[in-house]
Amino acid sequence: MEMLLVEKISIDFWRLKRVVRFETGCVKKFIQDTVNTFYSSWEKKSTQEIKIEINNRKNTIEWNTRYIKCLENGLVTFDQEIWKNKDIESDIIDDFYQIAKNIDYDKKTKEENSLLYKEEYGFKEIKNFIKRYGYSTQKEISCRLIELLLKQNEDLRKEICDLETEKEKNKSDELLNAEICAIPEGSSIDKVMKYETSIQRSIYQNLLLLNKLQEAP
Repeated sequence: MEMLLVEKISIDFWRLKRVVRFETGCVKKFIQDTVNTFYSSWEKKSTQEIKIEINNRKNTIEWNTRYIKCLENGLVTFDQEIWKNKDIESDIIDDFYQIAKNIDYDKKTKEENSLLYKEEYGFKEIKNFIKRYGYSTQKEISCRLIELLLKQNEDLRKEICDLETEKEKNKSDELLNAEICAIPEGSSIDKVMKYETSIQRSIYQNLLLLNKLQEAP
């Protein structure tokens, strides 16, 4: 009888441990509802989406760096819409627009700013446009493009740092979510507390009975 009581008390103690998990399960449901409500209010990027954005920015930096070297070496010409080399090519009209859009806004007329915004200038028109603002020779255009591309690379590196931070935060969030999801769903708090009380009562009664048996002659 003593052996049976000890076994019953041991089982009840294990059940008490499981009660904690049931209680945590109730908390889990509340946390999940709160998190779902929070994230439903704004679009959160997945880790995979962040990785793709990081790679895209790294590829842009790599392309810019190669193009800068071509500009520094005087290889790029600006007399036709597409410039090609064996390893790289550039849309020259995009280069001209990049220069034009970075000219001080107040220096341009309202109509010019509107046409630039809508990108309604053709190749010759945009070339003449930047020429009017001091970019007429190959050297002047190349130097300005180098400045803009270096600035773009700097901005892209900052964006990558921000994305890396966001990715690390995602890892923490995903780890927390995995831990929360590993907790079994529980019943209501009232039912859990009643179950816990009944186990505690069973342990107490069995301990008293065991004590009596051990004291018996």
